[in-house]
Amino acid sequence: MLALVFVMLGCATVEAEEVTADTLPEDEPTAEASAFPRHFAGDTTEGQRETDRYSCAPRSNQSGPEQEYELTLDEPGLLLARLVSVEDGADVDVHIVSDEGCVDRGDSEASAYLGAGTYRVVADTWVDGGGRERAGAYELDVQFVGVGDYTAHGLSEEVFSRGLRAWHAAYSRGETRRPELTVVDFARSSDKERFWTIDLHTGELVFSLLTTHGEASADPDDFRLATSFSNTPSSHQSSLGLMRIAEDYYGAFGHSLRMDGLEPHNNRVRSRFIVIHPHEWASRRFAKKYGGTAPSFGCLMLDPGVIEEVVTELEGGTLVWNDFAGAEEMRTSAYLQ
Repeated sequence: MLALVFVMLGCATVEAEEVTADTLPEDEPTAEASAFPRHFAGDTTEGQRETDRYSCAPRSNQSGPEQEYELTLDEPGLLLARLVSVEDGADVDVHIVSDEGCVDRGDSEASAYLGAGTYRVVADTWVDGGGRERAGAYELDVQFVGVGDYTAHGLSEEVFSRGLRAWHAAYSRGETRRPELTVVDFARSSDKERFWTIDLHTGELVFSLLTTHGEASADPDDFRLATSFSNTPSSHQSSLGLMRIAEDYYGAFGHSLRMDGLEPHNNRVRSRFIVIHPHEWASRRFAKKYGGTAPSFGCLMLDPGVIEEVVTELEGGTLVWNDFAGAEEMRTSAYLQ
């Protein structure tokens, strides 16, 4: 049984491989990718003509020629396809397609949370109102982030799956344009890394950090563990679910980040001054000495030595998924339905 008392200061109030159409075997019209990221260079003027319309955008005339790439996924995860360049005068759209039909599409990018299986990424030519086929050359980046990619760093498949699904739901609604996702797993004790940031475009693990939970969220017998959460003002508890990092500011503890809750069970995080801020009590040195980070008033405190990098990387729209397996907030989140 662990118990430790702290005098709280509170929260601040104030290179990928290139594949071209010319390098594909003549008897293999699609390219299977088993490693990511992948980079494809193609030209729809040299493509096939099999699909004129897609179920996810039936009004868009895609009757021009297309190039497609077959991708096999060995586990569930997030697939992202984005055009990084298109020839002047051309208009090529990108689609993710399963055996059941179109999963997602976009003028320059598409993304989808998918199960294990085989899918196609299609670069298809848009045809304008005058019947002109806007075919041309393009370059396409495809990334897949699997749920098991970061288990070696402590991020469980179950938790990361929820975070990816929530990110994709919010991204599809236009609630962020940032390709980063931060996941906080409050089911892990505070002496372990439980704050991870992943760049979804590159698959890079940007941060793997210690962080804090609210003092009133802490298990009374073990300050390292969080057991209860709320959205109640002055509760000194952490909140769960999807949040979006907003502006940076300088407060009582230094350079910090404000957050906005995106769900009914965390929509008071801004008014409660639940922020990300630096504090020595969240440092590895402190955790090594006392057995874990000290509780906060609900804020995510981080090691002061990394705060500038965190602010630079995350401010202005990055999504944060605060997770706790089995919590009601995990079952009721609109981003997981």
